Amino acid sequence: MSGEVEPEEEEVYEGEEVRLSIMIGGEAGTGIVSAGEILARAFARCTLHVSAYSEVPSLIRGGHNTFQICVSTHKVHSLWRALDFLIALDRLSIDLNALNISEGGAIVYDVDAVEVEPEELGSTILGREDLTMLPVPLRTIAGEHGKADLMRNTVALGVAVALADYKCEPLQEVLSEHFRDKGEDIVKMNLDSARAGYDHVKEHYPDVHVMGLNGVTCGLPHMVMTGNQAIALGALKAGMTFYSGYPMTPASPLLHWFVTMEEEMGIVAKQTEDEISAVMMAIGASSAGARAMTGTSGGGFCLMTEGLGLAGEAEIPLVVMLGQRPGPSTGLATRTEQADLLFAINASQGEFPRAVLTPGDIRECFHLTHEAFNLADRFQVPVIVMGDRILNEGVHCATSLDMEGMGVDRGRLLSGDEVEPFMDEGGFMRYAITDDGVSPRVRFGEPGVVQTHSGNEHNEFGDTYEGRRNRRAMMKKRMQKMGELTRAVPGPRLYGPRDAEVTLVGWGSTKMAAREALSMLGKEGRGSFSYLHFPSVWPLDAVRAGAILRKRRKVVGVESNFTGQFCDLLASQTGFVIEDRILKYDGRPMTPNHIIRMLGGVMDW
Repeated sequence: MSGEVEPEEEEVYEGEEVRLSIMIGGEAGTGIVSAGEILARAFARCTLHVSAYSEVPSLIRGGHNTFQICVSTHKVHSLWRALDFLIALDRLSIDLNALNISEGGAIVYDVDAVEVEPEELGSTILGREDLTMLPVPLRTIAGEHGKADLMRNTVALGVAVALADYKCEPLQEVLSEHFRDKGEDIVKMNLDSARAGYDHVKEHYPDVHVMGLNGVTCGLPHMVMTGNQAIALGALKAGMTFYSGYPMTPASPLLHWFVTMEEEMGIVAKQTEDEISAVMMAIGASSAGARAMTGTSGGGFCLMTEGLGLAGEAEIPLVVMLGQRPGPSTGLATRTEQADLLFAINASQGEFPRAVLTPGDIRECFHLTHEAFNLADRFQVPVIVMGDRILNEGVHCATSLDMEGMGVDRGRLLSGDEVEPFMDEGGFMRYAITDDGVSPRVRFGEPGVVQTHSGNEHNEFGDTYEGRRNRRAMMKKRMQKMGELTRAVPGPRLYGPRDAEVTLVGWGSTKMAAREALSMLGKEGRGSFSYLHFPSVWPLDAVRAGAILRKRRKVVGVESNFTGQFCDLLASQTGFVIEDRILKYDGRPMTPNHIIRMLGGVMDW
């Protein structure tokens, strides 16, 4: 098996890169996340690239929220740690984030709500003497144009655009679209509030521009969406007609989005009483011939494992979106991690084939979700699409989602005369022994056909049967699918030079931070680096993966978990041991800064 892997083509941008990092912070319930998403869309509307993410505590009510937006004229793969300016709606935002502000950056604070000591105005806050302190009466301005407490975050958006030295019109366009369903008065109050914040900065701080984005453009406007939205679009493109789920971060927005699209897209989206019901409803819909999906996080997936085994034994196509968050138990319910990999591969008792796909950006969320339905139907197996909070609920952008060649493959879903070869005196041979292990199936209601799906071991007709020969035949039939399934799932992809001095290896969302790290390392002239990304982790082509890894000069694993689960999986399957590992398990996203800092130890910088 070849150990070569062709490098993916990189996007090339002309001109010097201009980048900016903004954070808005304040008490939970003050609209921080909504305001941040509006600002991200406003920048993208002007053709700038963005990546954004909200930090929220695992509380039902209260706590402190932040929303960070990274903006660039070139492609942004992920957030980076340093901030250019902070907009603080409360004092805690300053205390928690001042040390992350870049040299010469600024802190905008609501002078109506944030207490700042006189000596701190002399730019000595938290020992920093290089920061510019900008008091702005956000609450007062909001009160003059709308509701003081509700709209000071809108004022803050106008302040942010002004400090970026950018035009206000795109922000006002997005605000108009966002609030249009709430009536003209609400739209006007928000537009006036944003403009007032913008004008206040231009009038009182005309010479303070943290980053000059004035007149900057980089091509076409970008779509801005979360990973959940890209997954939903991929499912709809694949012909999904049934979704069931129980609310659980970070999968909840997927359910919410499908519910809003029921009538328009002709689908059924069902909020169930628990995750057990969610997976069983999806299995029931799939067994009837619908393309069905369910979504959850680790705790809900625990409850789904018995249903997963039923889908495996009964050979019913099933797509599950598993949005990871830190565990065990409730863990950090609103944070991010990649610690469910081995669980997903081994979930439920016994042995049966499955596929585990691991998208690393919104394009892969779209394409791999679509592919998950084809794989599930083609091989009649459960397919798990794994995300995590940084990917599922983070805000990302793309110029397009290529749909070329995205067809629908229903596999051996038969009808009419196609059924006849599998009819016998005992009825329809739902589990007929075939050369490739994939048996025929029909939709419920197919004329003259009674179809039996069984979670017990069964014969070719689906009747419960415990004979030894039958058991061996059925196990061999099911597991025989693994060979072709291994060849069908997408293989690893290489970003950067094939002969790089160091190759980072990862899966899922670490792709975003790793690719951003490659870009930063290239600009710093630190050496030659590449990233080997696995968009699927199971089944694993061990021979090819091992050959690819052994051709790398030096390999470093990158994962957001404590033990390096994928590194261990690679070792168990290929015999190739990745000793150097960059691991992150604090519940916060993997960042390019963390990768570069940890590489310093590996490379002895």
